[in-house]
Amino acid sequence: MYSKADRDLEYVSIDDERGATLAPVDQLPGFVWNGALAFYRENLDASTRLFIGYLPKGTYHIAYDMTAAITGSFTSGVATLQSQYAPELTAHSAGTTLTVE
Repeated sequence: MYSKADRDLEYVSIDDERGATLAPVDQLPGFVWNGALAFYRENLDASTRLFIGYLPKGTYHIAYDMTAAITGSFTSGVATLQSQYAPELTAHSAGTTLTVE
């Protein structure tokens, strides 16, 4: 997932809805370092939530490993980024179709 911030933001959350066959490799919640960005990650049944305390202006690529349980064609949900201090600052990705062979 790519994220581009046009200004410095504090207390941002990202809710990444996964496809039905996908499960994160790292199941336990905890702090994660992704390059220069640090955030707290928690996994729910259908999504992964990331909580970022400080997001400086710039473009970021946030990724985590997942495994596929079964083969088939699945629809993945959107990833939604929202400022917790200013909820009107929100963005979302496009959904996509995922084929597992």
